Amino acid sequence: MSAKKVIAFANSDRFCSSIRIRKLEELGFEVKFCRNAAEVLQLFDKPAGEIPDMLMTDSFLAHGPELPLGATNGGIDTGLALCGKLRVAHRELPIIVYACVGRTLEVLGGVKDRYLVVIDDGASYGNPTKEIIEAAQKMLA
Repeated sequence: MSAKKVIAFANSDRFCSSIRIRKLEELGFEVKFCRNAAEVLQLFDKPAGEIPDMLMTDSFLAHGPELPLGATNGGIDTGLALCGKLRVAHRELPIIVYACVGRTLEVLGGVKDRYLVVIDDGASYGNPTKEIIEAAQKMLA
């Protein structure tokens, strides 16, 4: 039996993330929850065989000292800044960025060529978004 794939799941709100995390775990993934960019960077500051297999992050994320507010549009673009920083060190890392509908055209249109962008319709905040779960399964198959 192969080892579980590990997903670093970044979102400032643990409660609203819990349903997605539980669904990913039910599908056989190991999920490492991170509340901010600093926690994610700590997970990826390890040798290649010890880092998560994927990053799944909200575009709006608490920053932490490595990504100051001035560099992240007051925190609004912290998830995107985090992705850019990780991409430098981990070029092949699968990354899923998710955001609510209102952020789509405003911010995420310019990054679709670098990351898989999934739009959360916001209809049931915190519920597992089918596209996010399916994307993770496909990328880590």
